[in-house]
Formats: sequence, structure tokens, C-alpha cells
Amino acid sequence: MRKEIPSFMIFELSINTLTGIVILTSLTFCCSKIPELMIKIKIAVAVLIDKHEANDLIGSKEVRLLKRMEKKEIIYMSACDMIYFKKGFLLSACGTLFTYGLLIVNMK
Repeated sequence: MRKEIPSFMIFELSINTLTGIVILTSLTFCCSKIPELMIKIKIAVAVLIDKHEANDLIGSKEVRLLKRMEKKEIIYMSACDMIYFKKGFLLSACGTLFTYGLLIVNMK
């Protein structure tokens, strides 16, 4: 009682799956770079603050601005706080896709 799936439909499904995987992977990699870059910026700002404080420019506008930048929290990208786009998310997403793919293939 199993129906044959036309070849054009298999091709379309595989292209759609591949597109989804590429989008999910690239989105996760790009979003996981943001916190790493923010940490590098905070380190650079801390170095600048140390240099300015060594020059006795404690009350200047630049130092106040740098201190405000240093106090900013690191941003982690998420999908409505349900999914955080970190590199560890890729492993769980691939496992889920693999599991559901096996379930769909083995449906009778």
C-alpha cells in the first residue's frame, strides 16, 4: 500500500532540505560570532581605559565613554528566548533532523 513518490518531488524535497540546513548553519555561525567579537571589543576598551588612566585623564569624556562601553552586557542572539544560536545548537539541530528523517523514512 506504499505510494511511489515522483522523482521531481524527491528532488524538490532534497533541495528544500539542503537549503534549510545551509540557512540554519550559516545563521548559527554568524550569530555565534557576535558574543566573541563583543568580548574582544571589551578587552580592547579595557586596555584603552588603562592607557588613559595612566595618563591621568580620569575625568575626560573619552574615559567615561569607554567605561560605559566596558559595562555593556554581552548579547547572545536567540529566537524568542527559546533557541540560543550558539555553536552547540548545531549538534542538537542535526540530531533532531536525523531522528525525524529516520522516522519519516520508516513510516508505513
